[in-house]
Amino acid sequence: MSIFCLGVNHKTAPVEIRERLAFAESAIPHHLDAIREIDCVAEVVVLSTCNRVEIYGAADEPAAALDEVITYLVDHFEVSPGEVEFYRHEAEAAANHLFEVASGLDSMVLGETEIFGQIKKAYSAAQESGSTSRRMNKLFQQSFSVGKLVRSSTRIQQGSTSVGSAAVDLAEKIFGQLDGCRVMLIGAGEMSRVTAQSLRSRGAKSIIVSNRSFDKAEELAAELEGRAVRFDDWVNYLDQVDIVISSTGAPHTVVKKDHVEKAIAKRRGQSLFLIDIAVPRDIENEVNELDNVYLYNIDQLQRIAEAGVAQRHRQIEVCRVVISEFLDEKGIEALAMSPTRQETENVGSTGPKTPHQNMSKTLILGTRGSDLALTQARMTESALRAQGIDCRIEVIKTIGDKRPDLKLSEFSQGDSPILDKGIFTKELEEALIRGEIDFAVHSLKDVPTELGDGFEICTTLPRADIADVLLTADQSIIGDLALLAGKTIATSSVRRAQQLKWLCPEVDVVDIRGNVPTRIRKLVENGEWDGILLARAGIERLGIYDPSRKSFDFEGTEVFAAELPADEFLPAAGQGAVGIEIRSDNDAARAALATINHGPTFCRVTAERAFLERLKAGCQTPVGAYTWFEDEGATLAMSVRVFDEARPDEEPFVGAVKGASDNPGALADQLMELKISE
Repeated sequence: MSIFCLGVNHKTAPVEIRERLAFAESAIPHHLDAIREIDCVAEVVVLSTCNRVEIYGAADEPAAALDEVITYLVDHFEVSPGEVEFYRHEAEAAANHLFEVASGLDSMVLGETEIFGQIKKAYSAAQESGSTSRRMNKLFQQSFSVGKLVRSSTRIQQGSTSVGSAAVDLAEKIFGQLDGCRVMLIGAGEMSRVTAQSLRSRGAKSIIVSNRSFDKAEELAAELEGRAVRFDDWVNYLDQVDIVISSTGAPHTVVKKDHVEKAIAKRRGQSLFLIDIAVPRDIENEVNELDNVYLYNIDQLQRIAEAGVAQRHRQIEVCRVVISEFLDEKGIEALAMSPTRQETENVGSTGPKTPHQNMSKTLILGTRGSDLALTQARMTESALRAQGIDCRIEVIKTIGDKRPDLKLSEFSQGDSPILDKGIFTKELEEALIRGEIDFAVHSLKDVPTELGDGFEICTTLPRADIADVLLTADQSIIGDLALLAGKTIATSSVRRAQQLKWLCPEVDVVDIRGNVPTRIRKLVENGEWDGILLARAGIERLGIYDPSRKSFDFEGTEVFAAELPADEFLPAAGQGAVGIEIRSDNDAARAALATINHGPTFCRVTAERAFLERLKAGCQTPVGAYTWFEDEGATLAMSVRVFDEARPDEEPFVGAVKGASDNPGALADQLMELKISE
């Protein structure tokens, strides 16, 4: 007995076909009974929405059941087989499809939650009709668990995805809860109506509608349970509302600065949020000059929405890793699905096996619990699973996580500094020693240069971009480091601070702690800083930054990004690389991890870390290192910049060498010879 899924959705069939295949709600019990009467079908659930029609079932012969259900649908709804192409899934693929649907990954609006309720309703209808048993009950109950897990552990729901939702999200940032907020619509267009409905669903109570056609204003006001006012009288109500949505279609501005100025004077410091979704614009741009007034036009809202959509799309693979982990751990065994062909072929096999195939236990992956660390852990987990190696994630708090109040340079243990003994790795290594985890996943730039006896970095994933990025809410300082003169830039890295001061002596550099989102939040909320410096790899992996765009929306604030070229502003050794640490005596873990090692990255970071080792420098010493390949990979080149933290005004040591890529450590030796002879 195995499960199956058959269906069409907004991606595979036009609305004309979906309408013809749609099940009337009142007729669903009849169809459930009719499909169950098909000989090989034991259980069935029908999911019918405006964007999809899907049949889930359990059968002894799922392929035959799929054929029979297609025949039933074609006959009943009078569609010809050539008009529609159904997608068909069996066993694990069917479960995976339902889990993606429940998580909002298969929706027209990525990450939306309405489908979750629709699945629950479809399952309840099938239960009431007696059409489900053990397999469908387990499958749909697990889909609810997966849907909640994906939404709670990823960023798939974050970010606005439409002009209307962007406006509503901004309103909540300005006013907090929208309960009791008063709204005015100037113009009764469709976008105004939809935005007002969203505001009302979030708690806005009083809605005033003004339109040139008073009849239309009254009609929309009735729909929104508000009241209509005549168009020549709306200005008299401006001081009585908190949010204004304007979309008149007039050829000139309607809401003037003096209108808003007079209203603000009567509001005693209360904020006024103006949403201009008209083209041409309805509201004078000079309104932005007034205190406690927030004005957004349709272009600005559209940019926020596009950034939200892009952010959600960048979370798809993260969500799929969560689903895959859930399905691997619970779905197949619990649903008693048919074995895969590979499993069948392996039964009784006596042929040779690769080292990782000999591993019978699940590998345990240790990681910190920050968003970035978990993202990198899931990348590693996914890469291993693609090689047929099972693993699970164990989150371990490090001292660096436990004391976010301290500057990196302030960490100590009694009288002994522990900064270069691994404030982000020490507890993970202790877990390795105790055997609680099989390997630890790190941002390699945070790993101490000299590992303790019995540990090694055995594997690196493909390296992300190694550049540093300047983030700022002030676009005027983007483009040239000279523009930072007299500005205040925050960073947690001594290397970034020293290098920035060297390139632009007039800049003021201050320290900052916290994870990546926390640092960006401090930037947009703290007027003391003009910008912050972060590694591009981190903000890109988190889905915050899209390098194809010059800016991104962060909680309603536009943040501008400027990459600092890696050959000019040298990155940290190992920056952008994910390194995997094991106990040196764990041959089984080493063999498994060798299947995902990225050779070019491993070569480059070996050279960079070797130079730090020769220099007796730690991961917080102000050293920049940049490597690249030449001659189609036969030659490895490395450039370094070494600052003296005790004497920051001194010129740094700058060196560059080339050598054979099969001996990366030799480059470190050459650079040390240059430095000693300096």
